Amino acid sequence: MLNQTIWTGLKSTDWLDSNNWTKGVPATSRHAIIPQLSRDDRYPVITKNLKINFTLKNQGKLSIEAEVFVMPNGFIQNYGQVANTNVGTLVNQGNVINFGEWINEGTLENNKTFTNQHRCFNEGVIENHNTFVNIGDIVNTGVIDNFSGIDNNGSLENFNIISNHDQGNIKDESIDDILEVEKKMEAIFQKMEVRASISA
Repeated sequence: MLNQTIWTGLKSTDWLDSNNWTKGVPATSRHAIIPQLSRDDRYPVITKNLKINFTLKNQGKLSIEAEVFVMPNGFIQNYGQVANTNVGTLVNQGNVINFGEWINEGTLENNKTFTNQHRCFNEGVIENHNTFVNIGDIVNTGVIDNFSGIDNNGSLENFNIISNHDQGNIKDESIDDILEVEKKMEAIFQKMEVRASISA
């Protein structure tokens, strides 16, 4: 990245304050780097709607408390921690790759390509409308609504709801096995309820 601006956190945690960047706020031709260490542990917080039409490389921490749109030419590389809070929304129309820790408490809407290669914790809502690839670990305690394809080559632990809609499918033999077991258990419970009602 020849033209880049590096987060310093010199003044505050405000993403839009140019004083917190070495070469001003990130823009179309000015890519962003968030280093692993930041001044006084001040990392950026996005509190106003933002379009990412540049490359963002995060090695530290990034918090989202607004609507963030990753545009078709936008690219997020996360090596640190991204926290999409319960008031945050990330709409991906570009490319996102997670090599670090991704925490979703709000809404993550994927319309292009999202690749998880390390850890993803979902406590909110993930809507997948295109390509979602998991090579790492996903722990779901929220809701995953799948309208397209989820390619799971890693670990997917589900403690709440995963729903396939329309043409949605999950390519994962272990998930298929789990769903098959759940169907068999449901059938057994139904038979037990019938027998109980007859004996009563």
